[in-house]
Amino acid sequence: MKKVRTVILCTSLAVCVLGCVAVPFIMDKSSNVPSADLSNTQDINYSESSEDLNISEIVPENKIEPVTESKKEVTKKDIFYMMLNAQFNYSSVTGKIVDGELNIDKPMHVEFSANLVDGESYGKTTISPVVLNKNYSEISSVKVNIVDDYKMKECIQSDERFFKAGKEITFDNIEEVKYVEENFSSYKQADVLRIDDENRIMEMDDGEKAYGYVSNPTIPGLARICIDPQEMAYGFLLDESLWEVTDETEYLKRNCYVIEGTTEEQYGAKLNVDKFKFLVDTETGVLLYYIGYDTDGNLSDYMYAEEISFDYDSQKVNNLLEEKESCNYIEHYDYAPVIGEFHYDEEWAQIIAEKEAELMSEY
Repeated sequence: MKKVRTVILCTSLAVCVLGCVAVPFIMDKSSNVPSADLSNTQDINYSESSEDLNISEIVPENKIEPVTESKKEVTKKDIFYMMLNAQFNYSSVTGKIVDGELNIDKPMHVEFSANLVDGESYGKTTISPVVLNKNYSEISSVKVNIVDDYKMKECIQSDERFFKAGKEITFDNIEEVKYVEENFSSYKQADVLRIDDENRIMEMDDGEKAYGYVSNPTIPGLARICIDPQEMAYGFLLDESLWEVTDETEYLKRNCYVIEGTTEEQYGAKLNVDKFKFLVDTETGVLLYYIGYDTDGNLSDYMYAEEISFDYDSQKVNNLLEEKESCNYIEHYDYAPVIGEFHYDEEWAQIIAEKEAELMSEY
């Protein structure tokens, strides 16, 4: 995107959580982009045997089968808006994803469970170095796993977040710190400020376009790329000339649209992604699989679901919270991290100083 300006519109229910804002409009000068060139996109060979599927190289144990009949004909716009509105197409969801967006060598492993109707959720994020197959850059032609093994003993991030009745509790398992945020009212699915499809993209007086994002603090932030893929829809599918629906298939026992395309030049350069593939759930718009290749055809970005089910185990989440509450973590209330800075009082600053002094004394 050439030129970006952000405007935030808020109501009593519009809040900012984990760097996501309620109903922001991102202004972007429209630009001319080339037509889709899929000639260099790596082919996927779909068959009934998962051993013969290139697309299953990341998660080979999951059987992917072709769908012989489409339930209904859909347009590109249908898929685009279904992804933008994915959070309104289910009431609860549980799953696990692996996201190599920030570093393909140190992907985020995200477990999540959310009951959007009642405004409850759980999310756990772990970042550990991984053992990558030395041939992973040749994934288009070599049947290998990207991630051979996780080095869990070298974990560099582990945190768990619980959201219920407007209260957010986060446990940092590395620093052994508990953060409590109580600045939210009860936030249920019926409270979410939805944007009509016709108002998702608007042209402003100065000719720039505004793109509307719907915020919901119940959704675990790092699971959004999968279960609330608004950014992926805007970023990759906005220009219909750059992508095609090439097939339908089954992944994790879910029917999916197979999408292959080329990124818009400037957006792709920012991500180092030239060609991409999606698997999009046909019923909800949830993004279950994404892989990106750079201009040389090497793997440069990926996200895939390891598990997905549209349910919620309240008792299991409550048990996890009780288990974390029993840990002797340092507690801090009304802690509000903001991108680029942290808001904390003098007492919390003293705790940090003491912790740093303790760590320095060990060297």
